Order: sequence, then C-alpha cells, then structure tokens
Amino acid sequence: MKKIDLNLTTAFTLRKRIKEISTRLHRELATVRYMDEPESKQDQLDLLTYGDVEKQLVALNKYLNAVESLSDKIDSENAKGKSVLNKLNRINAELQIASVVSNGLNGIKQTQKSRNPVTGVWEVNKLEPVTNYDIDKHIERLKQEKVRAEDELAKINASTNFKYEIDEEIYNTIYGE
Repeated sequence: MKKIDLNLTTAFTLRKRIKEISTRLHRELATVRYMDEPESKQDQLDLLTYGDVEKQLVALNKYLNAVESLSDKIDSENAKGKSVLNKLNRINAELQIASVVSNGLNGIKQTQKSRNPVTGVWEVNKLEPVTNYDIDKHIERLKQEKVRAEDELAKINASTNFKYEIDEEIYNTIYGE
C-alpha cells in the first residue's frame, strides 16, 4: 500500500479514474464467450488487460474495493461540503421551479382576440397577469446564490486535506511508477 496526500478535489478525480479502469475491466470481461475453435481462445484472452479471466476478476475486485474505500474516506472527510452540496441542491430545485414559472408568465401573449357573440366583431382583450412579481429578477438572484455556493464548495474541496492508502498497482496504473 502507498500513502498519498489528497484533498477532496483530487480525491474525486482519483475515484473517477479508478472507476473508469474498473469499468474498462468489466467491459472486457463481458466479452468472454465460449469458443467453437480452440485456437481462438488465446485471441479472446489477449483482449483482457490481465490476459486471464480469473486474474481479471481479482483485479476488478481490487479496483471496486478501492472505489468503495475511497468513497468512504471522501464521505467521512466531506461533512462541511455535504452541507453546501445540500444548499446547491435546494438552489437548483428553486431555479427549476422559477424557470417553469417564468416560462408560464413570459411565454403567454398579453392580449387575446375574441369574437363578440352578439355583434360578431373581433375584440382585443387585455389579459391580466397572475402576479407582478419580477420572476426574472428572482432567477438572477438564485443564479448568484448558486455561484457563491459553488465557490464555497470549491474552497472546501481544495482545503480539505487527508492521507489515503492506495494499492501500489492501482497507483502505478494511474500515475506511473
């Protein structure tokens, strides 16, 4: 095992890289089939990173365990970040709702033509808005609040430092020797 220094930002990137490798190993294993020609067996095994189904399964298990371990470490170190992430989720939900309201208020014409049933003449009726609230200003305020929260989260992620033990083979696969 190799001890490395991480912050949350680099930990998220490392986890993503480990997941990508495990996905590739999984995808390679998914191609394994029975062969009708014995001489084709080696051709198929050559498509596996580890050249052997059992070795590949062991390696895949190692990568999946590393993802689990790193995710647990990230979760334990990320208490402050979780709070800001919850705030971002709330802001995004508010933005989604405000956008729907904005589309409803801004997408409807403000006048309507209708034929007077008595005279048969076309009349223009002015439609009344449901509210005079400036929804666009509300959306702009939410967008600014979101930017501040994203910056706060980025600072937390960059400043939360910790040590992590990673398998040497995984480390060398990602970073080289």
